[in-house]
Amino acid sequence: MKQSRFRKLSMQLIVMTVMLFIVGTAIGAVLLYTGSIDMYLQAKDDIPYMARIIAVADSYDTMTSNRSYRNFLPQDVVREEIEKNIGTQFDKASARAMLKIIDSDKLYMLHE
Repeated sequence: MKQSRFRKLSMQLIVMTVMLFIVGTAIGAVLLYTGSIDMYLQAKDDIPYMARIIAVADSYDTMTSNRSYRNFLPQDVVREEIEKNIGTQFDKASARAMLKIIDSDKLYMLHE
């Protein structure tokens, strides 16, 4: 098996394992609409850290995978989208860690 294929499969296995391990934690990330930004800001601090990581990883996977309605997005577009949503859609620490991973993936080997 080629090393690049092995790295890709290894990364997918790690992501899938983490996702399965923390399904219960991810449920904690579900926020009910309250209509109050103050309530949201308080609630987001209660979201488990692993759920915050999953949110960024899942978004990355979605943007970098082919879909029936579009092809995968270019790496620079994915990076911009994550960077643009730091502190709103994504936890700051988790998103910055994902940006470091993206920056180290010069050949865009992590996409589908």
